[in-house]
Amino acid sequence: MQSNDPAALFHASSRSAELNDRLVPKKGFSLASRLADEFHALGIIAAHTGTYLGIVFPSSVDQDLLTSVQVKLLNEVPVEPLVFHVGA
Repeated sequence: MQSNDPAALFHASSRSAELNDRLVPKKGFSLASRLADEFHALGIIAAHTGTYLGIVFPSSVDQDLLTSVQVKLLNEVPVEPLVFHVGA
């Protein structure tokens, strides 16, 4: 976080989520990981309790790409994804 490098931050958050998933498996983790790779996301964030799992994209992401991710999620999981927009 001190480096102010988003790539390093989201690499660390993704690795932390991956390691924690081994201890506390999260429904949908493998799907989120696959979609993050497929859509070239910045990374994954997860509440280590398993209550929240997210795919991180830059604030400049194309809306059509986000729509494509949402469609894929809706086809594979029984819940509608929430979209949070943060940052500039």
